[in-house]
Amino acid sequence: QNKDTRTEKIPSRTENPAQAPQEIREYSYDSGLIRKMSIKKWARVIDRFELFRKQAKALFSEQPVETEYVKFVSYMPMFEQMSKAQISFYIYWKSQIRKGIYLTVESSYIFLPMYEIVNLPDCYSPEEGADMFVRLMENYGRSYPYIYKNIGECLIDWCLLRKIKVPSMPISVLDKVISAVSLPELFYNNLEIPQELLYKIS
Repeated sequence: QNKDTRTEKIPSRTENPAQAPQEIREYSYDSGLIRKMSIKKWARVIDRFELFRKQAKALFSEQPVETEYVKFVSYMPMFEQMSKAQISFYIYWKSQIRKGIYLTVESSYIFLPMYEIVNLPDCYSPEEGADMFVRLMENYGRSYPYIYKNIGECLIDWCLLRKIKVPSMPISVLDKVISAVSLPELFYNNLEIPQELLYKIS
């Protein structure tokens, strides 16, 4: 006799141990308002992100060559979408950031190092990754205000995962980030927060 399965309950992800996120570790965090955090692994690998990680790893050590600007626009930028000319310009543009030179680019370029840092923790020291997040917001936030939210959230995750405090940043940037992110409490340990901004994280 065939069983009618139309009324069977579909198990949720938490009911299926194979699909539920696996806890990797739990540790204390030295912050004024955050005491403990847990790290959980995604239940599955997303092929597109894994491909990005492999491509980012391969390109990381490429030597920059001065290259003319090439426009690049993408809602979710990935290396697989880019031409050789766009990748060459990206590598050159990123090398200029390390020198303190911030060329005018679309936000699609700006998101690439953000994705790169979180996918290549073995290539960026905790402080180097956090510093790059702050630099991107400080120098491109006025042109693209929404990056305060996107990069700010990545900065929070990065600091929590790498067990470091949020680095100092200009008050103008700090104000925008605190107003945009979902966990402004993490910024409580930043001693440069002026009194008028404390209400935003209270």
